[in-house]
Amino acid sequence: MVLPSVESSPVLLFRFTSKADEELIEAVKERLKDAGLLVVTNDATSDGQILFALSTTQKDIEREAELAKLVKPTTTALVGFGSVGDGTLRNNAVHEHFTVSGRENFVRFPDTYPKDVNSITEYDSFGLFTSADRAMLVWSILDSVNVLPAEKLSSTLSRKLDDLGVPYLHSRHYYYQNLASMGFSRANLKIGDDDDPERSSQSLRHVLQDSGLVDVVAPTHIPHIQNKIVKETLNVRTGAPLTAMRDYYGEEIAFYFAWMNHFSYWLIFPGLLGLTIYTLRLYRGDTVDTCDLTPFHGLGTFLWGVLFLRYWEREEARLSYAWGTYGDTLAKKKYGARPEFEGELKPSPVTGALEKHYSSTKRRLKYVVSAVVTSILLAGAGFVMILSLNLQGYVRPRDDRGRWGQDHDHPFYYPMLATFAEEG
Repeated sequence: MVLPSVESSPVLLFRFTSKADEELIEAVKERLKDAGLLVVTNDATSDGQILFALSTTQKDIEREAELAKLVKPTTTALVGFGSVGDGTLRNNAVHEHFTVSGRENFVRFPDTYPKDVNSITEYDSFGLFTSADRAMLVWSILDSVNVLPAEKLSSTLSRKLDDLGVPYLHSRHYYYQNLASMGFSRANLKIGDDDDPERSSQSLRHVLQDSGLVDVVAPTHIPHIQNKIVKETLNVRTGAPLTAMRDYYGEEIAFYFAWMNHFSYWLIFPGLLGLTIYTLRLYRGDTVDTCDLTPFHGLGTFLWGVLFLRYWEREEARLSYAWGTYGDTLAKKKYGARPEFEGELKPSPVTGALEKHYSSTKRRLKYVVSAVVTSILLAGAGFVMILSLNLQGYVRPRDDRGRWGQDHDHPFYYPMLATFAEEG
């Protein structure tokens, strides 16, 4: 299915409180209209609160996508570099910042690629933006709307806010106004062009919400898409539809569920390991102190934790690229290549871009050396732990003669140290 045209469908809800009178609401409506936002519907709630349903034009939403540097897949596929995301062209493609002039270079559905979208996601008729894209872009337009247009010193809306005593300029201007009333000139105050009130009025949304004139600004829901996502999420065979969640709720929500999916699947291993050791302990009649499998449970959990984090980093990077957020994530800034990193410039097997690559042979050799050194250090730490257990009296072969006929049969028993743990 295809989303209805953005001009006719509400994208954001904008609800006024009872403090907002009809004159203010009309002034806000005119200001939003001047800024390119459309009030698709104008209704009243059961308790008399006025509710705007906001949207914009396709032209304005594409222009905002360019200004916001929205990353979208292009028609250039990553041929020979494997698949990314769910393997469709929309995910297995080069991602670039959207531009209005180059809109034909971006993946368009359904005209060009009719089999490119999962069964839940819906795009606009141009195949460019999802419902999450629309909400983000309309919200961005709304936040760029100031109380005063750049070319005006006052307006019907600003005068109304003045009457209500609602501040709408940055705090420094009120400071300047107080000084000016005391006789200081503009030159003495050193007010530059960037400090002009008409250029520095706050975002209209912030002003209205901070003053309690608006209490709700939120994206609208599309019930049939929402119901499909809930149904798929509750399906134990499929799990949460991450791509559909991203296209409907946005990347932040989708990444949360991606993390929960990954975490839930990976908890199976330590759960089975713990259950197995617990069952064997009951069967053998051991306790935590006498069970010789307990250390292996700790070792297994340690290895699981390391692998779990490494595989999540891979999954996060895969989804980041598939969803067009790879270049803007904090993870890239944190884990990006160090300036000291040495390597040869080669095409990336994921993005196709030139990146530094280190020789795999040299890397494996360093892995082997690192493994040998680590094993020696771990063996030393393990030996010290065994000595400590003897000193504390935890290694006592005589307490389990069924397994250890003689004291010297126990491989970790050191009588010289164990005697220090005897009473007296």
